Amino acid sequence: MESNSVVCLLVVNFMADLPKIAVESILYSSDSNIVIGYLDESDIIHLPKHERIEYLLLDSSRLKIFGGSVYQDFDQDSFYSIVQLKWNLIDTLLKRSYGTLIYTDTDVCWVRNPIHTIENAFKAQPKTLAFVQSFTENIDEPRLCMGFAAFRVCQETILLVEVCSETHTKMASKLGRIGDDEVITEIFKLPEYQDRIRELPQSTFPLGNMINLYGRKQIFPGISSPKPYLFHANFVIGLRNKNLLLNRFLFHVKSVHFQGSFPQTMIILVKALRIRLSKIRKSLGLAKE
Repeated sequence: MESNSVVCLLVVNFMADLPKIAVESILYSSDSNIVIGYLDESDIIHLPKHERIEYLLLDSSRLKIFGGSVYQDFDQDSFYSIVQLKWNLIDTLLKRSYGTLIYTDTDVCWVRNPIHTIENAFKAQPKTLAFVQSFTENIDEPRLCMGFAAFRVCQETILLVEVCSETHTKMASKLGRIGDDEVITEIFKLPEYQDRIRELPQSTFPLGNMINLYGRKQIFPGISSPKPYLFHANFVIGLRNKNLLLNRFLFHVKSVHFQGSFPQTMIILVKALRIRLSKIRKSLGLAKE
């Protein structure tokens, strides 16, 4: 079945090989086109050139963000301005003639194609506008994550993203450090959106805190761990720790679920990132994380 979906990423500032790993994993896992939003040529120079990839220069003048710098983590003020650019990128692409728009962070690695199951879910749930990653633990306290999100391309979704962007601006002006996760969670809580935004299953769209689900050792014989579509290497601080977390996940998921079919080049990229990052941080005079 031919897909009318597009995948987009936001690449701002230096993130070593993490964006390359993310893009390569999408190219390998799916046949969809990819749009990469950026601010500075130096941030995308090492990313692959491919007929399925479009590089889209974004306007960040309103947010006063500049590319071409070192990676900004969530303990830095500029990180919270950068994540607001997601709404700009998503809004731009929602106004094109796609059927489904998927946003994925640069610390998300795909291991199998999630697009068809998402497209089928949109068909089965015609009122749903978005599926979003989740790290909800208590049912009375939802916690959504914008590291991976899928949107139905329609006018209602454009309005939803406009609400998200405006809410983000208002919350940031009052509270300062506000991320897109907090924004989408607050929108999700609104009565008018509770049947329009759905949480993705954590077992197959896992965040970093789910890493222990994918170990090779079986607690009970004959019962295997879930087969994930992707892995979001968050819940850790710094590029080095993201790389270590992703490296551990890929090692286990390749051994358990894919029996060698997952590309060895992805494993090599992750290991090379650890070495390169150490050298780059030393040359920049940055302390070891």
